[in-house]
Amino acid sequence: MGLEDIMFRHPSGTGKASLGAWVLGITTALIVTGVAAQAQERVGTGTVTTEFELDSEPDSILRALYDLESNRDAKCHSTASRFESFVCGTNLSIESREVRFDLQKELVQKLWIAASRRAVDAGQPFVTAMHVQPLIDRVFTATELETTEQLVTFGTGLGVKVSPVRAEQYGSIAYALRAVLSVQQDFFVYGGEVPLTLESSGVDALREMLDTVTLSVLIEADRQARADSAPQITGAAMDAAWRRAVPADLSFDDEAPEAKRTQPASAELRASAADIVQQIIKKKLESYEKYNDITPRKRTVLMIRNMGKFYARYPMPPLARGQQRVMGVYDSAVTAFSRDLISDAAARAEKAGRPLINPGDAEEALEALLPQWTDDFEDIHVFTRLGEGERIKLEAYDCDSLRDFGFHWMWIRAALAGMPDVKQHLDPFAAEIVAEGISQYGVLLPRIAGEIARERQDSGQLEPHHLELAVAEIKRRSMSDHAAPPPPPADTKIVSTPAEVPVTGDVYFTDVTAASGVAYEHRSSNWLNDFRRKWTGDASKIDKGGLPTFSGSGIASEDIDNDGDMDLLLVGGAGAALMLNDGSGRFTDATAASGLNLTNPSDEISEARQPIIADFDNDGIQDVLVSLTNDNHRLFRGTGGARFEDVTESCGLGGADMIGGPATAFDFDNDGRLDVYIGYFGSYLTGATPTLVRNNTNALANRLFRNVGGMRFEDVTEGSGTAETGWTQAVSHVDFDRDGRQDLVVANDFGCNSFLRNMGDGTFENYATRYGVDLAYHSMNVGISDLNRDGFPEIYISNIATFIKDSKYALPHVNTPMSLNYKALGRMIVKEASMLYMSQSSNGQLQGYKPGDNIERGTMSIGWGWDAEFMDFDNDGDDDLYVLNGSNEYNVYFTTLQTIARAGDKPIHHYISHDREMNVFFVNQGGKLINRTAESGAGIRANSRSAVYLDFDHDGDLDVAVNNFHAPALVLRNNSEAHGNGWLTVRLVGDPRRKVNRDAIGARLILTGADGLQVTREIQGGSGYLSTHPKTQHFGVGDAKAANLTVFWPNGDTQQFTGLKPGNDYTIQIGDKRARRVQPGAAAARR
Repeated sequence: MGLEDIMFRHPSGTGKASLGAWVLGITTALIVTGVAAQAQERVGTGTVTTEFELDSEPDSILRALYDLESNRDAKCHSTASRFESFVCGTNLSIESREVRFDLQKELVQKLWIAASRRAVDAGQPFVTAMHVQPLIDRVFTATELETTEQLVTFGTGLGVKVSPVRAEQYGSIAYALRAVLSVQQDFFVYGGEVPLTLESSGVDALREMLDTVTLSVLIEADRQARADSAPQITGAAMDAAWRRAVPADLSFDDEAPEAKRTQPASAELRASAADIVQQIIKKKLESYEKYNDITPRKRTVLMIRNMGKFYARYPMPPLARGQQRVMGVYDSAVTAFSRDLISDAAARAEKAGRPLINPGDAEEALEALLPQWTDDFEDIHVFTRLGEGERIKLEAYDCDSLRDFGFHWMWIRAALAGMPDVKQHLDPFAAEIVAEGISQYGVLLPRIAGEIARERQDSGQLEPHHLELAVAEIKRRSMSDHAAPPPPPADTKIVSTPAEVPVTGDVYFTDVTAASGVAYEHRSSNWLNDFRRKWTGDASKIDKGGLPTFSGSGIASEDIDNDGDMDLLLVGGAGAALMLNDGSGRFTDATAASGLNLTNPSDEISEARQPIIADFDNDGIQDVLVSLTNDNHRLFRGTGGARFEDVTESCGLGGADMIGGPATAFDFDNDGRLDVYIGYFGSYLTGATPTLVRNNTNALANRLFRNVGGMRFEDVTEGSGTAETGWTQAVSHVDFDRDGRQDLVVANDFGCNSFLRNMGDGTFENYATRYGVDLAYHSMNVGISDLNRDGFPEIYISNIATFIKDSKYALPHVNTPMSLNYKALGRMIVKEASMLYMSQSSNGQLQGYKPGDNIERGTMSIGWGWDAEFMDFDNDGDDDLYVLNGSNEYNVYFTTLQTIARAGDKPIHHYISHDREMNVFFVNQGGKLINRTAESGAGIRANSRSAVYLDFDHDGDLDVAVNNFHAPALVLRNNSEAHGNGWLTVRLVGDPRRKVNRDAIGARLILTGADGLQVTREIQGGSGYLSTHPKTQHFGVGDAKAANLTVFWPNGDTQQFTGLKPGNDYTIQIGDKRARRVQPGAAAARR
């Protein structure tokens, strides 16, 4: 017997239904009631009679809704809301969306009524674009600019530039049509002046008008939010932005006043209001069926599969009868929840004296029954006030797959059929929210049922009683969540010193690249360039844009030749460039004589990613590790005088045929030798791509190597808990819980980051969820500083959140490969999502992290962020932040030429690019990181990747060197010495006999002084994005005359040093009684 022959029967009843009709069992006949308006209406003291019947019908609006959503994906409420936030650039609060709904309806109602008068005056029974457009012209005009943008100028004088691509994308979601339907429904409920039936051109005119106005207002609201450094657009902010475009007193009362027609509310009209919801459901189901192109049989087969594989994550019964029983209980439970949700919302509307359920009623009812919040990727976090074992995260693609079947609208229809006496009707916006909540419950119910089945172990398959128990469990958790105390407010303060840099016309940094002698231009290796252009693997992936062959340019700085000043090492597909500093900031290329040769056995230059300069054999001479892609990582032993011996063949670090990149050197087992952790990406060499699962774990595993001495390493990954399989872009180490052991922070693309706590026995445990840092983004960087001075590190992760509006996924699931179609990606929207995670501690213990909001947004966004690390550029005693941006200049992934057709005219060819974004510079002032890019001189527009901070000219402030992608490197001189703030440097020297590596990597230094001076530094062996900074630690001390230093050595020893004087370089060897002053350039004294 085939699945199409299965008959479902609820276990408590005798009725049966075909599988195609299935579940969702009750079918409600749709009653389409046309309502004729009054032909005669008393106006003033007389009666005006028309020669035609005045109708107000929603059919043309519903047809437009079907035409739009059946071709452009019927975006659910959360997706539409997320998209709107991306288009805006600033997140919208729930209140702001409700305000926007009301303002949209207000404008539509004014225009529609005025257009109806114009139609009546012209003797026409319906409204066309001809009646609407002259009124729209009184609200705004649009002019095409040379850039192909539209300048929308409102009657208030407000002007907003709108991208034609964003306008086309915004118009592809039915925001405006819902508003027009809602105005129609209001008339059916309340009566009043008659809005004549809209002819299709009239619908289009109102829709296009409302989309233009709303998109312009969102852009204006975002502009103001950035000016105010507001993280969210509130209801008041939305209202203010709207009123700057469309004033409250906008009136069209002068339009044909003698043609005014009114109709009082009636039972007949109110019946039409209820019928609008039924007609919306009908059009929604038709849209889903056409868009996803799926038969009822296939839909049912997929639903049963998804129940077991993705929703419950527990086997479904193998036989039809067992499936019937499970699905019958499931259908009844979700229908019951749907009735409860609508009843709760209706009760709230009734209490407020409203005959219609509005979005606020629906939101409150959903929160009461299913407490949850939605993140930037539409993942639903349920029961967030409960313990870790009771919280649930529903991935967006699980909810999406259920919605693609249209079941959530079927459940609304079934619920309404069982509620004949309900008096309050859903308005179109509220209906979307209710449908969204039902789809969430439709995934949550089997998810918890699966948990119960695994816990009870009473059956090897999902049973009806598991679902029944899950219904009760959801109610219990909801009640417990509401009863639980709200989480304490996060402490996200940043501590700034009083000695702030004045904002002047002087730039902080000057580009001195030409004078510095640094002449390095990054490029990808020949083999990678060929691979990008000639890969002929999976044809479907070629058609979808190819593979994510992201690569980057690494940089390191250290005193390589031991002469007392900081040198540079830059790497890429063109090889390595060793630049030796003469002490004045003038660099000489010493690569040829150094032995740092990155040529592979095929006599081609390898694709180099990250350079690490460290003393791996503890002989007092710096060695070099360069991570590679598709080749063994290169290890070079320093022999002195900036000369190196290649020991790759015997080092044991591997890397051939793998996509390596980020790496860090640290002593994880505190044996006095530097170990290595190397991150890996997905193997695009074998055609690997990320899937639609939120947290991709299909990349190559990261590897942990233990240093066994003699420049040899052994792979100790297995069983260590470090074999992360996310698409790793950056790694760093820090003792984040201050237990004396170095932990790992892993930043992953296409998924969640990992905070790997060192357990002290050679194993690591991922604390990301426990610490509250497990959101999924595209992460590129790990930057570390103690900004709140609580003794625990803050972590800055440069993320991007993307919305790819134009990729079509019919019936997606977590294993669906991600489409990398260059046209869709070129039209993607990138929203700021970088996270400054502020440590939350209590009684000297790290409790977790919370996103900090004390970082100014400013007029420019943090775009495609890469390296982003802290430094005290102005020597005032607090840390500032430099964020590198940019993608690439290929016409793939990030750029596209978009053609937008226009009826009766030439199409617009609009070029979109995400490349060469401006680097952003933040200054720590007044308890915030203030965006000072404009005056910094560091706001370079480039495709930057990695940076190091070093005082290359010995003037006491930190300069910057940047390695750009497929572009020349940059050298920026710091001009902050003019401010007169004090500084000092400290270089630590360990002793492997005391279980401290020679470079003292992993040591922590805290400098204190008068007026609250407290600066923390940690010596790292690789951080940020492909960056390795000097191990000499730079401290700004403001106007302090002296300072005290506490050193926490990796072996657990602690030493204190007092009376350090600004303007000096110090060296401290473990066990020394005092810090030794060193003259710049005195190499011997530094070691």
